[in-house]
Amino acid sequence: MLWRFHRVQRYIEEDIEWQTLLFFIFLFAQAGTIKFTGVSDILAERLASAIGNNTAFLSTIIVWVSSIVSSIVDNVVVVASFIPIIQSFETMGMAVQKLWWALLFGACFGGNITIIGSTANIVAVGLLESEKNIKITFFNWIWVGLVIGIATTGISWLYLAMI
Repeated sequence: MLWRFHRVQRYIEEDIEWQTLLFFIFLFAQAGTIKFTGVSDILAERLASAIGNNTAFLSTIIVWVSSIVSSIVDNVVVVASFIPIIQSFETMGMAVQKLWWALLFGACFGGNITIIGSTANIVAVGLLESEKNIKITFFNWIWVGLVIGIATTGISWLYLAMI
């Protein structure tokens, strides 16, 4: 930019993907805020006091809660919100490897339940509409997405219960 300073304004206005950049800035700010304010520690302590050191039951809670929340909110946001909570469990001395997998499975598979649950879903529907002129409504999507999302989350939950 220093070399071609007369093009700087055009680069800043046209070549920088501001929406994506701001999305990630706010995403990491949200995760940092959850950790900094102590919300993650409070949630982890309350869950641990209610459940104890039962990581099997805790992984069940994480896989289903992250799946349901991912169908309402983008799954990337859900994962960023859960990361500090799982890290708090780790500082409490819990074995968290199963919890990381529960978060991964729940957020990814639950994100398929609705169009807005995953950025990939939004992009796919946008491409269908713009390139193929195919319209997919929320209700067209949810009947298929609900079956697929619950089935894949259930399969991953059973897998987690077996390991």
